[in-house]
Amino acid sequence: DSKEVKYSPPRYFDEKALPPYCLKESNISIALTENVTDPEIYKHCITMVQVCECEREGFCFNCNKMEKRLGQIVYQGKIENSTELLRLSYQRINPKRYSKMATITNLKIEKGHCDE
Repeated sequence: DSKEVKYSPPRYFDEKALPPYCLKESNISIALTENVTDPEIYKHCITMVQVCECEREGFCFNCNKMEKRLGQIVYQGKIENSTELLRLSYQRINPKRYSKMATITNLKIEKGHCDE
């Protein structure tokens, strides 16, 4: 006899949480793994984040893959003037299943915004 067992992966991401960023002129810095996982202990499961510039949702360009360095994933670079939002695609490992998973979120950027 076989028995069905339901499985729900743990919730890693807070759907409304966004990482802190600082935009000065066209230079942007984003602490990609800060404030996005719930609870915070899951941020070590994030292995890579793809950052894409977007003029609007669904029209993205200039994608960069950022891998973990010294326990953090930070993006620093220049963005185009036409960029309205950044698509952030988080790759993570589910420690209970040892499988790779992805979550995509959009970060709407505001000129002159800087989180402390």
